Amino acid sequence: MPTVSRTVLIVGGGIAGLSAAYGLAESATSRDSPIQCTLVEAEPRLGGKILTEQVGGFVIEGGPDSFLSQKPWGVELCRRLGLADRVIGTNRDRRKTYVYSKGRLEELPEGLVLGVPTKLGPFLKSGLLSWRGKLRLGAELLIPRRSARGDESLGAFFRRLKARLGAPKAITATAHKLARLIYRMLRFGTEYVDRGQDYYEQRYQSRVVAHLMRRAQQLGYQLIKNENFSVATSSPA
Repeated sequence: MPTVSRTVLIVGGGIAGLSAAYGLAESATSRDSPIQCTLVEAEPRLGGKILTEQVGGFVIEGGPDSFLSQKPWGVELCRRLGLADRVIGTNRDRRKTYVYSKGRLEELPEGLVLGVPTKLGPFLKSGLLSWRGKLRLGAELLIPRRSARGDESLGAFFRRLKARLGAPKAITATAHKLARLIYRMLRFGTEYVDRGQDYYEQRYQSRVVAHLMRRAQQLGYQLIKNENFSVATSSPA
């Protein structure tokens, strides 16, 4: 049976497009199946959002500047490309993240996990949020959930967060939610079903309560959950 040559068009020369082209080339070589691959890119350079510039003697990354080494695919791709010896790990003594705010660099507080503070002290000392903002964030645990049930549109989700947290945070949260929805639809073929803001608020509060219970146990206390309030009691010795 004669070998059939296939033609593939890849739109976009970012990391996804370049990785797709490289993967197709590897597949064609291993299977001895010729593939004619054409990649088109509107910009005069390849790489997409990945861009490194030298400005005033400093190295500035215009896009993503790292990847998680715990996930093996990025490291494996570097190895296959012959770049393994050029991968630079993070400095364990300087694992800090800063945010440029109000004309200066502010360090992200210790214990911040996926945007959720897990340590009270560093969070209260941080200058990223005003005291009003910190109090408003802490009040989330005291705000009752909506009595209305049912799905909530993305528009309603955005308006609710905008009223509570402001437009910038609402835009970011809505964009993240939309990206997750699109990813699940494309990756798993799932239909769009919005479970409503109540669902996400309940998940967040459950994570916070679980953390508080673990912390109370470490301190020798037992957190007793009640529908109206929670109390901490000392565990017997």
